[in-house]
Amino acid sequence: MANDVETNSVERRRWNDERWVSVWPKREQLTGAVTAVFLDHLGLGEGENVLDVGSGAGGATIAAARLVGGSGSVAGADISASLVDFARQRALEQRVANVSFSVVDMQSESVHGAPFDVAMSQFGVMFFDEPATAFANIRRHLVPGGRLGFACWQPPATNPWFVGPVVAPYAPAPPPPPPRKSPTGPKTLAGPERILHKHASNWR
Repeated sequence: MANDVETNSVERRRWNDERWVSVWPKREQLTGAVTAVFLDHLGLGEGENVLDVGSGAGGATIAAARLVGGSGSVAGADISASLVDFARQRALEQRVANVSFSVVDMQSESVHGAPFDVAMSQFGVMFFDEPATAFANIRRHLVPGGRLGFACWQPPATNPWFVGPVVAPYAPAPPPPPPRKSPTGPKTLAGPERILHKHASNWR
């Protein structure tokens, strides 16, 4: 574990709720719809070594493992112990041998198998409470010239299914993040200007 046990404390509690395992198959009906398009944009090649950040129950991780073939490998990292167990069981049942999963907070911790050729994340990188620190850590896991690709939600105006703005007037506002922390949640990287201007320097 990291020296700072409070790193991502809210998300550690959120994602280690056992209920995620029971609702994940239904959740994947939405999030899994982008997997093929996402992986196509990544352009994974035979033999590449890939890191999946926020791998959840492993759907995209396993799909990536099939693309890189037996000479490649994919390491899934997630903050949720129960989802990591679920992902391992899935890989075993589907007989995908070139994939591994570990309980890791990619904001501050390390993943076995570095350096990687590619870092990918399907709806995972929005949950860092210190995103600049997290992206710098991900960069350290890559080979020189390694590439990053991730899928994240666009603003609510382009996602009318998202109920957050509708219920916001009737629910208490979330508490402000502690000092030096950032808000976390599905829409925190919705604006490209936030990524390009705030985090680009950590990727070079």
